[in-house]
Amino acid sequence: EQGLTFTELGADREAFFAREREEKLRDFGGDEISQIFARIEARQLAAHHAASQERHQATRDIRVGIALMTREPHRFDWWLRYHRSLGIEHVYVHVEGSPDLLPLLQSDEFTTFVTVVTTDQHNESDGPCHRESNYFGLMERQERHVLRSTQLAKQRGLDWLFHIDDDELLHFAVPMQTLVASAPPGTTCLTLINAEAMPTAEAAACVFEEIDAFTLHRMVAYRNGKAAGAVQADARFSGPHRFTGPCWVAPVTKACVLHFESCTYEAWRDKFLRHIQHCDDRKKADIPFAFYRDSITALQNGTHGRQDDNEGQWRAFY
Repeated sequence: EQGLTFTELGADREAFFAREREEKLRDFGGDEISQIFARIEARQLAAHHAASQERHQATRDIRVGIALMTREPHRFDWWLRYHRSLGIEHVYVHVEGSPDLLPLLQSDEFTTFVTVVTTDQHNESDGPCHRESNYFGLMERQERHVLRSTQLAKQRGLDWLFHIDDDELLHFAVPMQTLVASAPPGTTCLTLINAEAMPTAEAAACVFEEIDAFTLHRMVAYRNGKAAGAVQADARFSGPHRFTGPCWVAPVTKACVLHFESCTYEAWRDKFLRHIQHCDDRKKADIPFAFYRDSITALQNGTHGRQDDNEGQWRAFY
């Protein structure tokens, strides 16, 4: 018990223990030595079993999906191809006000990769669907969609379901299997820290390809990460950034979410124009991000005339 170490011997393990036991009993004798070896053998076999389980968990296939809502997304074809290349098995997409997106999702390339729900397909038995495109209504609709998607993902046999947006990319420096194996046993909410893209121009053909600098400081949007829920363990939506149950935050050097917040002028303008109609000063004050509040105010102050008359002022703000 004092410093004895055993290597993995495979099929010869029992013969090794028997030989060692006989030698020690011959040298020292007595039941005490026999009991010591019994304890050592039990401990070593338990450690071997635990290590084998960990290796199995790290190497077995982890089935992962994504749930998101989208409205007039930037290069969604690129977004889908990227996540499929990561090994994402299925994507649950709730499409709002983007009929031009449906042919892409129904194409031969993506029809088996995505499950599509549109605003008109909400199950009325789930309660009324708030269709206003305001900041808080969006979170309400996200919850409805993720709750539905977790059930579909469980039926499909997926292990984990991420909830991210169409301006976010999952980034893995290590395989998802390794992340899951690193999490404490019983974890049902796997959180990835978010890094924010740093645009250098007002326009881009594809921000996902053209922007390669990200920051964890002086961020204009959220900074509390995004998560995946263990759907087979019945993890449920717990706000836009978490699922229920024990939570583990992955080291940012191992995995993170790349957030391309308002990385073109048009994306910024169109996003916040959707929020201004149902966002009075009281509701605006409840929004936690100064950039969001200031953006809504800037657009509200310029919506009295034609949009073309306001473009210069809006671009200057952006």
